[in-house]
Amino acid sequence: MKTSNALSCAMVLGAAAALFHQAPAQATECLLPDMDPPIITVNPKPFTVPPPATCIVGGLPGGSGGLTGYILKATRTANITVSGVNVGTLYDRVYCLGTGSTCDATNTFMLATRVRMAATPVNFPARNPNCPLWSGTSNDCFEINNFFRNIRGTGASLSAWVSYWMGSGSTSGTDPDNSLAVKYLEYTGKTYKGINQVVPPGSAADRDNGRVMYWADTNVFDPDGVNSIWSPWLFVRQNCPFGGTSDHYALTSFAIKYWQGGEETQIPTNIQAQAYACKTS
Repeated sequence: MKTSNALSCAMVLGAAAALFHQAPAQATECLLPDMDPPIITVNPKPFTVPPPATCIVGGLPGGSGGLTGYILKATRTANITVSGVNVGTLYDRVYCLGTGSTCDATNTFMLATRVRMAATPVNFPARNPNCPLWSGTSNDCFEINNFFRNIRGTGASLSAWVSYWMGSGSTSGTDPDNSLAVKYLEYTGKTYKGINQVVPPGSAADRDNGRVMYWADTNVFDPDGVNSIWSPWLFVRQNCPFGGTSDHYALTSFAIKYWQGGEETQIPTNIQAQAYACKTS
């Protein structure tokens, strides 16, 4: 969001604070388009509050308000490191349709992503009291504008469904299960391009069937004046048939990317890291 629009966004988000716990009339997943353009609109700025039903669900998979029938198969946390500085934490999970601890024969898996940006400075002398400084040339806190996850994809594309959950607790909470995000998912699609690289809905040249893109600003101290320490929970569901009797997913190098696109004064930066992904063979 541009700084000149910060006031209007702040007014919208102020109203949102009282309405976040109102569920949309109908919660649903979004099937990502296999025909161009590759990007669909979810809830872009200025945000609609309460949010439209587009792609939103009411809880974690298998939990109260979430998509039913899912069990948690894997969970991990990892530092988000930029130029050797820890700027946040990734919460990375795998769910599947199943019972107890066993996935069922449908091989239906859901990758779940959430981020909390770090608020504790590690820099000395402190140039910005709000966050760890990762750059020797900028005082800006690291901002994630777009998240990308590897998915199964081919030239003929494979079906993938996206959904998200804002949380139901406090915006200053520390529990990844329910802490509340402030900024909504704006766009999603099958592309490896983000803010200042593509204009939604994009074109055929912007398509990447092997990645899902989530457009959701996350920043502990945003130059636009509206902070969202937590990202929403971001989900993508696919059929993952490979793996036989072993796990159908694996911790994979370069499976997630965080993109700081220079929305305000930040340095355009991409960070790639390990994350869970469905096996591709």
